Parts: sequence; structure tokens; C-alpha cells
Amino acid sequence: MAKAAKVNLDIPQGRTFSHVLQWCQERFAYRQIASASQAAPCILVTTEPHELPDNWPFSVSNAKGMAELNSPADAECNPERNYDAVVIDETTIEINSLNAAGFKPYSSGGIITYNLPQDLAGFTAAAQVRAKIDSEIVLLSMTTENAGIILDNTAKTITLQASAVATASIDWMEGVWDLELTSPSGRVYPVAAGSVKVIREVTRP
Repeated sequence: MAKAAKVNLDIPQGRTFSHVLQWCQERFAYRQIASASQAAPCILVTTEPHELPDNWPFSVSNAKGMAELNSPADAECNPERNYDAVVIDETTIEINSLNAAGFKPYSSGGIITYNLPQDLAGFTAAAQVRAKIDSEIVLLSMTTENAGIILDNTAKTITLQASAVATASIDWMEGVWDLELTSPSGRVYPVAAGSVKVIREVTRP
């Protein structure tokens, strides 16, 4: 499994808070591209089911003809350089951010690469915010038990959430946080960690 990601959170005071995370394995999956459209957005068709969850990051390499489709060389190491999959069906993906209307025609050779999603079945999750790492006081607690964390094993997402009522009662401005997931066997995995800032609301009753 991949190491814990650095994720900084902004929590809007007095508004609904929701932040979606994806937890992937270190292993990669590879799928051959059958066709790529010269269109906006670009549509990819794979030769076999791609098995990508919706909005999952992936890169493209070795595409012939439509060379502009290929991801930068550092895409696997830099998620911000990846594409996000808009899943149409089991073999069709839309790249909504990519206008390929002016690209050369695709001819052959393209490969989709992505990190395999982590199976979330049976996992529980817990996240805490504290003023500092060694602080005894928990400023905010989100867990699967208190509905502050939702694990979706179909979408392969981890959603942190808090209601507008809950965030309105926040009386602190900054802190640190981390997220741990516990497997059915009891093994604890660090998934994400970072800083937290509370964004004061301007529009309020």
C-alpha cells in the first residue's frame, strides 16, 4: 500500500464540510488503448475492461500518432500531472479536461496506467484534529462510527464530512490532523496527514 499522503484541509466555518480522498496501492494496472477520439473532450476506448473507478487518476504512454495524448514522464510520481477518468462504460473513458480536436489521429500503442485502488471492504476509519501533534485535547473527531467518515468501496473513496451546524461551533482556527484506517484483521494504516485551517464565514445569520 502507498505511504500516507500529505493533505492540508480547509474547513469552512458555518458551512458543510466535505473532502474526498482516494487510497491506492503501490501496484500498477495496465490497459491497452484501442482508440482515442480527435474531439473535445477526448474519448478513450480500451481493448478490455479498464476497471477504473470514476474520477480515478491515470496516465497514458506509448500512444502513436496522437503523441500529444501521452502524459508527462513524471505523471506516475506527480498525481497533478495525471488525467482523471470519467467512466462512460467498462471499456470507455472520457478525459473531460482534454481537448484533442486539434491532435493528430491516434494510430496504435497507447497504454493506460493507474495505481490499483485499495479494497475498503471491512475497514473502519478515524481522523482527529489537534492543536499540535502532542496536544491532549481533540478539537475535532471524524470516524466511520460517528458518520464523520464515509467509506465507499464501489467508488473507492474516503469522504471526510461535517455538517454546517458542527462547523459553526468551531472555536479554533488552526491545527494538525491525520487519518488512519483499520483493516478487518486489526492492522492500522496511516493514510493521510497535514495541517488544518478554519475559514471564517462572511455570510451568516
